[in-house]
Amino acid sequence: MSVVRVQIVAALTLAATGVSPLLVAQTTGATFGDVIKLGGTPSDVVLDESRGRLYLVNSAANRVDVYSYTQNVMLGSIKVGVLPFAAAMSMDSSHLYVTNNSSSTLTAIDLGSGIGSVTASVTCSEGRM
Repeated sequence: MSVVRVQIVAALTLAATGVSPLLVAQTTGATFGDVIKLGGTPSDVVLDESRGRLYLVNSAANRVDVYSYTQNVMLGSIKVGVLPFAAAMSMDSSHLYVTNNSSSTLTAIDLGSGIGSVTASVTCSEGRM
């Protein structure tokens, strides 16, 4: 009851000063977990629960960034084709497949050791696989 009363009093006070309460309410948002700096917005994120990692497709840098959410640290990055767009993990979690839009390629990353390494890059002819 007191929380609602405080919000109503705050809204009336803001309205009396000419500031819209809706504008003030929209300036903050709910967050959970830790905020990490990526240097850009990933075009896709793949969760690897077995390794405790997130694979973040970084289109601007032509790479996949590897983040360990168990250690809260960026482990490194894996170079892929030009303008990577999306990624998917194999059913057995052994490979990560990345589609590269501008180079019309599919990159296969072996996740078996370290942060992963490129094992193949397949070129598509005429934009079709």
